[in-house]
Amino acid sequence: MINKFILLFGIGFIVLLFSTAVAWYEGSEIVFDSFEWGHSTPLTHLFHGEVNEPADISPFDYFVYAAKFRPTFPILMIVSTIYLFTLIGYFFTKKKNNFTYFISLLGSVFLLISVNLIHSSTPGAQLIFNTFLSISILYIIISIILYSLQSRKKSLIK
Repeated sequence: MINKFILLFGIGFIVLLFSTAVAWYEGSEIVFDSFEWGHSTPLTHLFHGEVNEPADISPFDYFVYAAKFRPTFPILMIVSTIYLFTLIGYFFTKKKNNFTYFISLLGSVFLLISVNLIHSSTPGAQLIFNTFLSISILYIIISIILYSLQSRKKSLIK
């Protein structure tokens, strides 16, 4: 069982690393798009103030730019991160039978994230909103199904 977990985790981690590298590369286009410096550099503005030249831009803002204008690999980053969280959660909660609660918690968190992205103005941010909303709905439905199966199993045992 541990070998299967390591294999699944390794695959998810490789996908995360690859998508992160590509998203970072695609987001580096912001250094050439001075019009977006005021709109797509929230971390730079938060920690360093105004962006006056490309060297002022935080590398983490590359991901913001990529998410807004080239969302494929940022979405792949999100999905692979969620996959890894789910895999780790399953590994640690399966024996205590708390996976249902873990999945419902994740679904609720993703729903809150999607609510914060509901008024996104760019197509990429809208796709990310749709991704979080879809995953949250899926996780909440899965948790309801798992809960009903567990309840049914308990009632059959009694």
